[in-house]
Amino acid sequence: MRIKKAHLWAAARVLLAVTLLGIIFKYMIPVSDTVYLKDGSHISGTFVDFGEGVVGIITEKGTDPIVIPVGEIATKDGELRTARGFIPLLREMTLGAYLVGLVMLGWIPWLASLRWKSLLGAQGIRIGFWRTLELTYLGLFCNNFMPGLTGGDVVKAYYASKLTSTKKTNAVVTVFLDRLIGLVMLGAVAG
Repeated sequence: MRIKKAHLWAAARVLLAVTLLGIIFKYMIPVSDTVYLKDGSHISGTFVDFGEGVVGIITEKGTDPIVIPVGEIATKDGELRTARGFIPLLREMTLGAYLVGLVMLGWIPWLASLRWKSLLGAQGIRIGFWRTLELTYLGLFCNNFMPGLTGGDVVKAYYASKLTSTKKTNAVVTVFLDRLIGLVMLGAVAG
């Protein structure tokens, strides 16, 4: 049985996505709570509350908390150098707070997709809602993990131009026009 070239490309894209997410979680997102000490070392684990003047942390190896006086913790701009970890934050999060945040933020990419789809339709470019939603999420991902704030727009414009055969320039312009409309509306809300 021969494996089709399209299946190999799909598997390679999935493997690349999983690898990039692994790199992001390994090097950019702290998993455990961390305290940075003045001697340049750090201690990772889970914070426990001991009150004023000390920081308590239970390491992954031990069960007894380590109590660190505030004077031994490194500072940056007058603030203690500590970092909350992803796993402890997930443990502390309540389902209700998560659902409220999801409702408040989850509909924004859908509305952005509808706005962009209407701009594409005005140019005579027919791309389905699900494809525009997919490219909107791809753009949001790239905005968060690529240098600069418009990296996602470049990726979105590239794929939008690939989805049309005759109006490539128009498809690219709609991405940047969509960004301009968003900026104007943000300014109107702020004003």
